[in-house]
Amino acid sequence: MQTDATRSANSDATESARAPRQERSQQTLERIIEATRRLFDGRDFESLGVQEICEAANVSRSSFYARFPNKTALLTELYDRHRKMRIEMLAKQNASIDWDAMSIDAVVSTCIALYVEDRRSLDPFLRSMVVIETNYPQISAQRAELDSFTMSMIRDHLMQRLGSEDPALGRRLEFGIRSVAAIIQEAIQPPHRFAEQMGFSDFEFVRELTTLFCSYTRIDE
Repeated sequence: MQTDATRSANSDATESARAPRQERSQQTLERIIEATRRLFDGRDFESLGVQEICEAANVSRSSFYARFPNKTALLTELYDRHRKMRIEMLAKQNASIDWDAMSIDAVVSTCIALYVEDRRSLDPFLRSMVVIETNYPQISAQRAELDSFTMSMIRDHLMQRLGSEDPALGRRLEFGIRSVAAIIQEAIQPPHRFAEQMGFSDFEFVRELTTLFCSYTRIDE
């Protein structure tokens, strides 16, 4: 019959035995993710096979499927990591900026620049998926959450800077923000990238979008 001390010792031994397995499991997950990033270099996602990923990660197919039911789940994990990283980074950037000291034009251009930076931050693997994300509803939902966070931040700063709570102005600002976001995606991401084709630097691109946004929303100093 086990005493409380024996049960406690056995419990401690069990927990200490579990830790290495959990650590190895996490290491396996990270190897799969990093191998996928390395393998993808402008390739179509469908051309990237599970066996190829497993060989590059030095894991078995059973290890892969123990963590991901399919490749779409792997893609979702990759984008989810990006989404969390970007939201954390945007929140830090937001807190570090003295918005009240800025002109309206500067607020708009800073917000647009942050959004352009966010679009640029997608690595080639995830950036290519933007083109066909409609086939991946999980990715669309994650993109929507990130975009909603970014757009809410922009709208709130502008409403505060304008000293207004007018719902009509809020709707106009949101429509302008979403329109600018759509332009950014068309302009700097596959398959169009028309800003690059027109020879715009990011600075010039932000400046033109700022002019466009302020003109549409009819806000200025």
